[in-house]
Amino acid sequence: YLYVCDSHGVEIIAPVLLTVTDACSLLQSRLPSGSSVVGSGVDLIDSSIGVRLQPNCIALDVRTLATFGAKLSVAGRPAEPTYLREPDARLPS
Repeated sequence: YLYVCDSHGVEIIAPVLLTVTDACSLLQSRLPSGSSVVGSGVDLIDSSIGVRLQPNCIALDVRTLATFGAKLSVAGRPAEPTYLREPDARLPS
């Protein structure tokens, strides 16, 4: 799963489910050289693609995330869940 935005919240790559190889290719083609990549999958990204990998930043600071989210506009971009697969929860029998 890959989603990329800049430091101002502008979407660069819309949420998408990709193989690691395809994610590396997409990052290399769409990000400026020297961009930072963070997240739980950062250690899967090939360091030769020209981005800075931040392996020690696997969790977001809640205050930073809230500040970031508060700056986003919901106009034309309603909140909706992103599922990697169809929900499969079942009520107990």
